[in-house]
Amino acid sequence: MISVITIFKKVQAASPTRIVCVHACWPNSQFLRVFAKIFMIRATTSSTKEGSYSSMKIHKVKFHFGENMEVQYVFKGYGIPVELSPMTGSGKIKLSYHKQWLKITVYH
Repeated sequence: MISVITIFKKVQAASPTRIVCVHACWPNSQFLRVFAKIFMIRATTSSTKEGSYSSMKIHKVKFHFGENMEVQYVFKGYGIPVELSPMTGSGKIKLSYHKQWLKITVYH
C-alpha cells in the first residue's frame, strides 16, 4: 500500500517550481466545505519540516464550491483564462495541453 507521504512527495515533485496560489474547485457540499476548513487549519499550523504543507510555500489557497459554470465565472474574476482550464463547460476533461506537456517532459 502506498503511504500518504509517498503520494505527497510525488505530487510535490510534479508540481511547478513556484506556486503562487492554488485554486481548488469542488462540488457544493457541506462535507467538502468542512474538509477545506480542516485542510487550511492543518496547512497553516503544520511545522515547516520537509513534506509538510507549509514547506511548499503556498501563500494563498482558494477553495471554490459550486457547479462548473459558477467556478468558471469565479476564475474570470481572478483573471484566470477559462479557455486554459482543464475542463470544458459540460464537464469533459481536456487532455490536449496535458499530452503536449507529457511529450515535452518525457523527451527532455
